[in-house]
Amino acid sequence: MRVRIRWKAVWITVLFLAFLCPHRARAAEVEDYDFSEIQEILTDSGSERISFSELVEDVVNGEIGEIPGKIGSYCMDLLFGEIRDNKSNILKVVVIAAFGTFFTTIASVFKNSQVSETGFYITYLLMITILAGAFVVAAGIAKGFVSNLLSFMMALLPTFFLAVSYAGGGAASLSFYQFTLFAISGVEWVFLRIVLPLIEVYVILMLVNHISKEDYLSKLAGLLKTAVEWIMKTMLGLVIGMNLIQGMILPLVDTVKTSAVRKVISVIPGIGSGADAVTEVVLGSGILIKNGIGVAALIILVILCAMPVLKLTVLSLLYHGAAAVVQPVSDKRITESVSGVADGVMMLLKVIFHVALLFIITVAVVCVSTNAMFYAG
Repeated sequence: MRVRIRWKAVWITVLFLAFLCPHRARAAEVEDYDFSEIQEILTDSGSERISFSELVEDVVNGEIGEIPGKIGSYCMDLLFGEIRDNKSNILKVVVIAAFGTFFTTIASVFKNSQVSETGFYITYLLMITILAGAFVVAAGIAKGFVSNLLSFMMALLPTFFLAVSYAGGGAASLSFYQFTLFAISGVEWVFLRIVLPLIEVYVILMLVNHISKEDYLSKLAGLLKTAVEWIMKTMLGLVIGMNLIQGMILPLVDTVKTSAVRKVISVIPGIGSGADAVTEVVLGSGILIKNGIGVAALIILVILCAMPVLKLTVLSLLYHGAAAVVQPVSDKRITESVSGVADGVMMLLKVIFHVALLFIITVAVVCVSTNAMFYAG
């Protein structure tokens, strides 16, 4: 009888201390995870102002209200910085477009069509040089984003899925970890080696097609554009489908195991109820940390998207604006070439959105589906 009373006293003391200082326990658990590699990736990608560990602690402690303000401030700094950095490029494109229109108009005065065509070709080659150079920069932005995002996910996976496993999701953690590694390899191969090169070929075809008055390559360019869109949609559908299937099955396996263990512990005479309560506290704490890391990862993914999206949006608006300005007075082929590059930049934006959405959905599904362990039993 005395032994039973002593055990009850011990469990009551443990529970009292656990509930007395929940924030300290939480902070200690967050500090147990190593975020140094993730922070290094953020620094290399130009987001050194963001501290991943502080972001996780803000989410875990419920201080989410400050996060939108920080993200807004960061995005505004990026926007104004991008405008400053591209001011000279914008002026170059506008000046070239203006000179192209001027030379094309002057050349059309000559009765000799050969002189007029020669003037157009000189102008068009100059325009192609500027547009191709600008698109190479845009493609580099998209490639850099995909590489940075894949590096961030590779650094995130060990820590994130360790937290998932600690929260009672051993089977889910292992399976999701393997699938996410497969998704990262698939994205790297499909988007970096197939989709982005196809977009570059599409823009080249659009520029070359308008050298001649005859339309020779527009159908081939349209076929490439359709292929790119279908590849991106297929990848998105596969990843969403596999995540949903795993999210419906694997967490239930862990839930059954966790529920069985908790029921066995709860029937132990004397300490059963206290041990079950402590188990619930441990699982709840693990799930809180896991969700904190997941939400912080989602915020970082959005922030990583912000910079390339802002840059490509500025470039796209520039190309569309240039096409609108020169259309009334310039040759149709010049207008179509500028529009073709604008379409290419829009395709790069779609690549960014699709790649980001793939991993945002993956992290979100893991966070939501593995919460079932907390309600087991």
